Amino acid sequence: MSKNFQLVIRQGQSIKRQSFKTASGALRAKNRLLSETTQPIIINYYAPGEAPETFTEQDVPISCHDKKTDFYSTTAWRNLRTDALARLPKSVFFVVRQRNNMV
Repeated sequence: MSKNFQLVIRQGQSIKRQSFKTASGALRAKNRLLSETTQPIIINYYAPGEAPETFTEQDVPISCHDKKTDFYSTTAWRNLRTDALARLPKSVFFVVRQRNNMV
């Protein structure tokens, strides 16, 4: 499979070209570059059969501003865990405690 999707990145005096096999890979790289940059940047996206698109640092998608949330750190997980543990018979806790003391 040839690399048909390209990004041309202009940042300051530097011009770089990156090629990708898939559109999703190119767009993921574009979003990463836009969200991580602290300097003015212009990214041109070229795809076969499509008109070229131009993006700047002001075009950062909203989702790129958000950090990924660890589900196990959320209140929803803590509530679910508490409910699940409350439904277990007390004998299960005794077995788990014995195994932890043996190790």
